[in-house]
Amino acid sequence: MNKARRIKLDVIQSQIEELTQSLQEVLDEEQEVRDNVPENLEYTERTEMMDEYIDTMQTHVDCLQEAKDALEEIANS
Repeated sequence: MNKARRIKLDVIQSQIEELTQSLQEVLDEEQEVRDNVPENLEYTERTEMMDEYIDTMQTHVDCLQEAKDALEEIANS
């Protein structure tokens, strides 16, 4: 891989890192709200939806990190 394409991969990795951090912030905020739900509202449709959103966001944070790692491996090979 030539230098120009490695530089492009570096830029993409940086963008993925920024997206990952932004998504992680939203995830952390949602998790904090979920953690502070009163006990009497613990098992409602709303909290079940929150749990699904949290799980989905965590899955995507993980996927973004895997993509960044894979691109880093390509750029460094």
